[in-house]
Amino acid sequence: MRSPLKFAFALSVATLPLQMAPAPAIAQSAKAKLKLSPDFAKTYRAAAASLAAAEKAEARAAKAKKPKDKAKYQNAERTAMNKAKAAWPALKAKIANDDDRYQAAIFAAEIMEPRDVEMRKDAVAFALASKATSAADRLRFTFESGVLALEAKDYANAQKIMLDSYNAGYRGGDADLH
Repeated sequence: MRSPLKFAFALSVATLPLQMAPAPAIAQSAKAKLKLSPDFAKTYRAAAASLAAAEKAEARAAKAKKPKDKAKYQNAERTAMNKAKAAWPALKAKIANDDDRYQAAIFAAEIMEPRDVEMRKDAVAFALASKATSAADRLRFTFESGVLALEAKDYANAQKIMLDSYNAGYRGGDADLH
C-alpha cells in the first residue's frame, strides 16, 4: 500500500498544469448570475479589457507568418497582460460582496503565472469564501489549497486537504492515480 502523502504528491504533480486551467469557462457560465458591486464592476471592466487585448494579441501572434509580426503581437500581448496584472491590487481593494470575490478569483486564475504563489492563494481564498462558487469549483479550489499547503511544506495539512477533496469527488487531471 502506498503512503497517502505520496499519493497526494503524485496527484498534485500530475494535475498542476490543469488545476486552474478552466477558469475562463467557469467565468463565462457564472457571469449572468453575478451581481457585482458598482466600484468593483468598473475596475473589473477595465482589467478585463486588458485581458481581452492580451488574448487577442496572443491569437494574432499564433497566426502571424512573419517573425517580425509575431514579435510585434507577442510584445502587445505582454504589455496588455502586464496592464491586467497591474490592475489586480485595485481590483482586490474594491471587493465588496461574494460575487465580487468569485469574479476576482476567476480573474486571478486567468492572469496569474503558475508560480505566483500569492495570487494563487488569493484566488483560492476568494473562491472558497464566495457563495457564488459552485460545488464542483469548490472541490477544485479546495484541492488547489492542498497543493499550496504541499508547496509550503505543510505536509500533514496538504495530505488532509487533498485526500478530503479526492474523497469528496474531485477528479481533476489524473486524480485517479493509485
